[in-house]
Amino acid sequence: MAAVTGLSALARSSLCRQAYAAGHRTEEVARRLAEQLEGADSSLLLLFAHHRLDLGLIADTLARSSDAQLVGCSTTGVISSGRPLAE
Repeated sequence: MAAVTGLSALARSSLCRQAYAAGHRTEEVARRLAEQLEGADSSLLLLFAHHRLDLGLIADTLARSSDAQLVGCSTTGVISSGRPLAE
């Protein structure tokens, strides 16, 4: 069995699943995240979201589609390797 190395490889394994959605409309972002996580046998979801999105709505949407515990936070800045990813 090959060793799993790096976040990308881990995200493709059955141990970890990654979902990503960008946008300004919370409903759309929440729906797209829930669709990507559909069928995941997860016990914990970690959510990192922009502070302008309605985190309660995202949490409610994910709770309806998963029994996993949800831990999340919002951001007021973005960490990137170059120019800002968001204003």
